[in-house]
Amino acid sequence: MNKKLGYYTVGNKQFEKKIEALIYATKVYYLLNTTQEAKSLVHWYFNDEIFNSYNWAVEPEQSLKTLYYQRAKQLREQYDYIIISYSGGADSHNIVMSFLDQGLHIDELYVLMMERDTNEWTSIDINNTSSSLSYVSDNYFQTVPRLKEITNRSPNTKIRYLDMADIVFKVFNNFEDESWVLNMREELNPADVARYAYSYYPEFKKSLDRYKNVSILVGIDKPRVVIDSKDSSIYIKFIDRMTNAVPIGEYIKEYTNTTTEFFYWSPDACDLLCKQAHILKKWLKANPNIQRFYGSVPRPSMLKDMGLGIDYGRVFTERMIVPIIYDTWDTNWFQATKNSRDWFLECDNWFIKGAKGSKEHFAWLRGIKYIIDNTRPYIQSPAGFPDSFTQWSKHYYIGKLYN
Repeated sequence: MNKKLGYYTVGNKQFEKKIEALIYATKVYYLLNTTQEAKSLVHWYFNDEIFNSYNWAVEPEQSLKTLYYQRAKQLREQYDYIIISYSGGADSHNIVMSFLDQGLHIDELYVLMMERDTNEWTSIDINNTSSSLSYVSDNYFQTVPRLKEITNRSPNTKIRYLDMADIVFKVFNNFEDESWVLNMREELNPADVARYAYSYYPEFKKSLDRYKNVSILVGIDKPRVVIDSKDSSIYIKFIDRMTNAVPIGEYIKEYTNTTTEFFYWSPDACDLLCKQAHILKKWLKANPNIQRFYGSVPRPSMLKDMGLGIDYGRVFTERMIVPIIYDTWDTNWFQATKNSRDWFLECDNWFIKGAKGSKEHFAWLRGIKYIIDNTRPYIQSPAGFPDSFTQWSKHYYIGKLYN
């Protein structure tokens, strides 16, 4: 178990995967026949010992760029071979630049593409930023141009283009029943189930066999900061859903020489995370007109007026902070709208709707039904139908917005 990625406990039992924890907790909940809140039976641990002992209220003296560079150098010195999962988005692009800007070699980039003909689910239109078309449009207008620049700067970096659509069908075709959900950490939308199934690619296995110490490096997310409206305190927030978004480890358990690393959300990057949070604190203080979007509990009426759903952080606020924390990002670059759903992601309509009636689609739906039946106390329906699990989070005090 890689505990740096987070884990759960229910009573005295420990679980690496959230899904397994919630299935077990559901059985306990109904056996107890209790009025106790179901959420209280489950505890999420995410580097608690280190994060609790770190003084988040003190801003590191180094610049943010220096801390990005230090993190990249630390990882390069730690591993013989580094593979970066690259989407072309702000998080992964900043990781790549943190290596290349200081002459650090990246061994491979893994890039997920959508080459299968998806008919009405495909659009090559720079003016169409719909999340339902994001796989194709983001790749065509953002990822590919960035990769050309990266190749020019680092011609010895191998770039692996992985056709995600083919792998989704291969993965679900191998499932005979709903038990596939037991191999997942939390992700249940079709593409994410197979997104990191790198073991389906022979070239990937060759890389793991060849080197002693391999890291698969992912970005995960930007810092989440929230303002407590009661006293203007600012906290950095970690959410378990984000840490569970990368099921790479479930596909490569036989490779004990390979470690999944979070570049940002890591106990080895506390200074980096803290610096990000303090920069955002200063930015929020200087821009009181946007503070209301970073409240711990946003007003539903405010979100409705803006046309935003429950996951407003993914579709709105994170775009605001990108140029504040990443000077490697050009706001003129193409970026599709973020998805607001979870299991039924808008960008997965090519499978959810386009593959309806297929064996693979049926296997996916059986898994969803199994989850709904066996984790009922932990099911959330923000869009009016089951679409996600209860989330757990950790908050660490950064300081007061106004002293």
